[in-house]
Amino acid sequence: MAFTFFFRDQHTLELIAQYVIPDLKRHMYINIWDAGCAMGPEPYSLAITLRENMGPFLFRNVRIYATDIDERGDFGTTIQQGIYPESRIKRIPAELLQRYFTLLDDVSPLQGGTDGWDMRRRRRSAKVVHAKGQPGQAEREDISIPPPLADEQGMQEGNGRRTATVRYYQISEEMRKAVIFQQHDLLSLEPIRGGFGLILCKNVLLHFTPQERVAVIKMFHEALAPDGYLVTEQTQKLPQELSSLFYRVTSAGQVFQKQPVVSLSNHLSRAKSGVEHAKTKSGWGTLEADGIEIKTDWAFTGASKYTWLNIELKGQRIGKVRVDISGDVLKIYSLTIFPEFQGHGYARKVITLFQTDWRLERPNSPQSYKAIVADRVRYTAKGFWEKLGFVDDNHGNYVWPNIMAGH
Repeated sequence: MAFTFFFRDQHTLELIAQYVIPDLKRHMYINIWDAGCAMGPEPYSLAITLRENMGPFLFRNVRIYATDIDERGDFGTTIQQGIYPESRIKRIPAELLQRYFTLLDDVSPLQGGTDGWDMRRRRRSAKVVHAKGQPGQAEREDISIPPPLADEQGMQEGNGRRTATVRYYQISEEMRKAVIFQQHDLLSLEPIRGGFGLILCKNVLLHFTPQERVAVIKMFHEALAPDGYLVTEQTQKLPQELSSLFYRVTSAGQVFQKQPVVSLSNHLSRAKSGVEHAKTKSGWGTLEADGIEIKTDWAFTGASKYTWLNIELKGQRIGKVRVDISGDVLKIYSLTIFPEFQGHGYARKVITLFQTDWRLERPNSPQSYKAIVADRVRYTAKGFWEKLGFVDDNHGNYVWPNIMAGH
């Protein structure tokens, strides 16, 4: 669908904010692919959502690669300029409209015949509202205001001529720098690059045959980073034959996290029994306390340099932990409790469980762990680790017990 509007699917954006952005924030550079971006409202809506949920410093490292087959050949210009008629932005909350958009001055009523609208060159000197809300004066610049679509011209008949007043808004430069347009045909089955933390593909797959959908989603899987996410529209169910490639994060929408491909023989050999799991070099026995269980996620662990642990509560998966247990230090890279289970102290219970059982003998080694290290702790999370007895090692990591004391 070539023509859309901002915040068309607010529900999906909320799911991305809840389930995807917390993981994206752990990366220094964040690459996202919006496949089937149309004229730009969707990638820009995503950009605003990211900026609102991660702040200006992390957002500087966000790049959204917006692609479309673009048979008209004008999507790139529209996205680059970021200028849209008022009808496209009516769903944007007032505070976001003020924060990220500028109303363009000197857009007079357009008059024309019945065959179309002229492109007009306009000059503007408009007040810009920056991210923090301080007004500033924009430089004067030449811009091309695109002609309004037939369904948004607000035409009035009079004396055989058509007259309409169309107000245009331009999205902020910060948002325009984050979105990069590229012409691309999904059915080429060639990804534009790899290592994406998120791929968003909405209202596109439904136009493909079942075989084409499977092929395109397989391409997305290859293009995602090991812990990347795929998000599709509500009506687009994941084909059954691809269920082993993705884990559905929430039943509230079509949000999936990539699972690495594990060979069938390797997977079956590991799945014979819990005893076999415990004997695997990179494996972990089940830890359990206060109803919380921590189990190795074999679908992830088999094809990753990390060990992935599922956090379960009475058999229900409530979160995940990414660790390295190959050495004599248990290194925690990420700990995520899914949003619907937050606020109950489960993250604290997980770390306490590690601390309680941290001297478990590891497979193939008689030694116990010397320490637990939380890798590259964010400033906002330091208090959490400090309350659990972890100490800053002066390199951005937090260590338990305080092995630094003897140095």
